[in-house]
Amino acid sequence: MSVTIGLLLAISFIISLVGLAGLIWAVANHQFRRDQTNALTVFVTGEVGTPDDASMPGKDRIANGPHYFDSARAQLDQVSRRPVLILLSSAIVWLVVGSVFGLLASLKMHWPDLLTGEAAL
Repeated sequence: MSVTIGLLLAISFIISLVGLAGLIWAVANHQFRRDQTNALTVFVTGEVGTPDDASMPGKDRIANGPHYFDSARAQLDQVSRRPVLILLSSAIVWLVVGSVFGLLASLKMHWPDLLTGEAAL
């Protein structure tokens, strides 16, 4: 085994140990809770228990209009739009790259002389 492969294996082992330590710390500090308050984080303050349906009769609708909380939630969507788009586009790119390399590896199994002139392939 060359030094490079051994170094990569050692680094990946150390990174996995750091990740495991982070997980143990998160569990010990109650970062992963499963109670009702976590389920309520998707709602805007005052929205819980209030119907938000335009088809409901007047007294059951909220006083500020049928979709009052949608404007408050839209601000949260604006903040999280860019990171979500970056992660989604990155996932799509890596899906395509992985699929192309998988197809190339499959073709190399059937035709071993395919792309023999390219050193990287």
